[in-house]
Amino acid sequence: MFLRWFKRQKSLADLEERLKSLEDARKLTALEWDEMYEKFRLLYVRLSKRVKRLDESSVQTEGTQPEESGESTSPPTSLTPRALQAQQLIMMRRNRRMGGS
Repeated sequence: MFLRWFKRQKSLADLEERLKSLEDARKLTALEWDEMYEKFRLLYVRLSKRVKRLDESSVQTEGTQPEESGESTSPPTSLTPRALQAQQLIMMRRNRRMGGS
């Protein structure tokens, strides 16, 4: 009789230990999921802001493009005015180096 009681106590302790380890694993998984969700949310916010900026800049460049007079200064781009200016400076420097060499 004592042996039976001892085996039940041992199996109960094993079950409790197993339950605790499963609960710990679930908590760890929940923490990892929360971290991944937060990273995804931040990336999505950044991407949304970038798309919004690109849409706004494309609307601005559509309204300020030169009229179709046969002379096109540059093809339409999704660059900001500051980036366009920097690109033009770089191209001017490259042209001077190629012509000067």
